[in-house]
Amino acid sequence: MSLCQGTRKLLTYDQTENPDSAIGYTFAGTVPGANQWLVATTLWEGFYYLLVARCSGRQQYAWGYPVPSPDGKFFIVTNSDLEAHYTSTGLQLWAVTPTGVHKVWQREWPEDTDSGPAEVRWQNAHTVLIKQEFVADTVPPRYVALDLNQLLEP
Repeated sequence: MSLCQGTRKLLTYDQTENPDSAIGYTFAGTVPGANQWLVATTLWEGFYYLLVARCSGRQQYAWGYPVPSPDGKFFIVTNSDLEAHYTSTGLQLWAVTPTGVHKVWQREWPEDTDSGPAEVRWQNAHTVLIKQEFVADTVPPRYVALDLNQLLEP
């Protein structure tokens, strides 16, 4: 990846059969308004998204695909791994600022949980709707609203 100053950021794909070092990268686009590249990263067992700052090359790890807020000030990611536990189950809230993106809140579910956040959508610039899935097929999904005003109170 070519950075702003003309330098390059190189991510090395490792196709070995070693579960400790195997890693793959796929360009997944950009994070709207955040001046970040989004790279889907696959491991032997598991995955994450890599946020790469387009100018500095700084890398940050997100559990899932970013869903930007309507006003562009935040994005939220979710992941639900209720069976294999190769990846974290939970939510991460990121702020988009002129200096980059910054994780401002994170909630990780314990491994023995029977439910997790499957999908998120923004109702408005301060409210996220979360679809909660369950391990048991007999339990229907539940929808929960998360108010950022309450979440980010000092």
